Amino acid sequence: MALTVLKVKNAKPGRHVDGRGLCLVVKPSGARTWVLRMQLKGHRRDYGLGSAHDVSLGDARTAAAELRRRVRDGFDPVAERRKARKVIPTFEAATRTCHETLGDGWKGGHHTRWLSGFERHLFPASARNRSIRWTALASSRRSLRFGWRYRKRRGDCSSASA
Repeated sequence: MALTVLKVKNAKPGRHVDGRGLCLVVKPSGARTWVLRMQLKGHRRDYGLGSAHDVSLGDARTAAAELRRRVRDGFDPVAERRKARKVIPTFEAATRTCHETLGDGWKGGHHTRWLSGFERHLFPASARNRSIRWTALASSRRSLRFGWRYRKRRGDCSSASA
């Protein structure tokens, strides 16, 4: 049986079906959300349409109809939502953001020296536009090798082992 505005307002905790996959989910806390259950490539999925306080019954029906039409055309809303959440910055972008965030607390020229070390040794042209996942291992190895050579040249290692 289709839901009405009054039924939505007075619904008890549970799952209340409006029809064609549109459901109102009421939690024991009283939170009400619209969910569209659909099937794509043999997998059943529930897709949230928003809170019942923000989305009216008519708006939820309209959004469900539009989403069903797009799914029929091959659109996967769950995959699109996941892809939108997983924005992985490049190694250089993450480093520069860190530099801007932490830079105000540094004294003297450390702010400039810290970034210039990255620019000289860790931002090779081949890895400049790659994500952190790809760059992290190669860059950390390169930085450790560079740091070890630098420390040996200055003689810091011999004093630490003595």
